[in-house]
Amino acid sequence: MNLLQRAEAVRTTRHVCGVRAVDDQLCTRPVGAAHRTDVETNAAVVDALILDDAVPAYGTDVEVEGGRVTLWGAVDPGSQREAAERIAVRVPGVSEVPPG
Repeated sequence: MNLLQRAEAVRTTRHVCGVRAVDDQLCTRPVGAAHRTDVETNAAVVDALILDDAVPAYGTDVEVEGGRVTLWGAVDPGSQREAAERIAVRVPGVSEVPPG
């Protein structure tokens, strides 16, 4: 299971009638990027944010530890935050982007 499949499984489960909470304990591992270092993953996430106009990359800081990406900065609540998370999730080497 990759990170996008995990996010979709959680999102789908939350919308099932009668579900009140989802305890996401699914595990993922980066696909095709096991050799990528955290520094390389960080650079790739920054590049992805710059290439996508949905988020002002100049105001977004990225930290990567063990493939786990933490994003912070000044963005519009909701849409830009979700867009930044979506962009980061697609980068090879990223194993998790915890919601901010």
